[in-house]
Amino acid sequence: LRRSAEQIAMRQFVSIDIDGTIALSLSTLCSAVNAKCGTQYTTFDVSDAEGWHHAFEDDPDANEWAQTFLSYEHGDHMATIGFYKSMAADLGGIAAVNMLHKAGVYVIISTLRDVHMQSVTKWWLDHWGVQYDELNCSPNSKFVLAAKGPMVFVDDRLAVAEKLVAQGSIVYLLSRPLEPIVPKDIRLIDTWLPVLDYFGVALDPMQVPQLSMPIFTTTVKKAETVNKGFGDPGSTQDREANGQFGAGSG
Repeated sequence: LRRSAEQIAMRQFVSIDIDGTIALSLSTLCSAVNAKCGTQYTTFDVSDAEGWHHAFEDDPDANEWAQTFLSYEHGDHMATIGFYKSMAADLGGIAAVNMLHKAGVYVIISTLRDVHMQSVTKWWLDHWGVQYDELNCSPNSKFVLAAKGPMVFVDDRLAVAEKLVAQGSIVYLLSRPLEPIVPKDIRLIDTWLPVLDYFGVALDPMQVPQLSMPIFTTTVKKAETVNKGFGDPGSTQDREANGQFGAGSG
């Protein structure tokens, strides 16, 4: 397929999100709440299109504890340094990012975290071996980038993706539970392979650029739909310590 001039111009630059993209923010949040409250939340129980900041709004006790290290204000989020440092990594996503960087793609890590979290964010990226060229921490970092000219973004939040597409950029949206209904101009993906293919990066046989979190192939609109199978404490479904089920394909 022939690419447009805009696509050619975007080939060498990519912006990668952190929370929910290469960091498993919701899984870490579930683990923290479960440890404190004795609950058995999984990502399937609490995930929704509004984002991981709203995960426990229907559970006052869990929400009160979560808000001791998590704050949601005006669409931007802040968390304590301790929570960010303990956040689990999506090793498959990091592998894909490192493949892009190794192939010569200029990798910009862009997060909506508060600018005061830049130091701990850099620590986390270095700790997990993420290879990148630039780090931007601010509530408007992605939109500032997009305003400079169209480029490629990888993200997990539909609301962010819609704004970036409206600015003329290409957005690959990771399919996380629960899978959102997305406009056709947003590229919903369940592995990182389409991103690698776009940049012409060959798959490293020593790495597996998958999502570390299981995915749905059909849209689920409400978490209650899956509570019977995955969220019921009395369920016989095998459950791993981190709240995921089996090895999964993602």
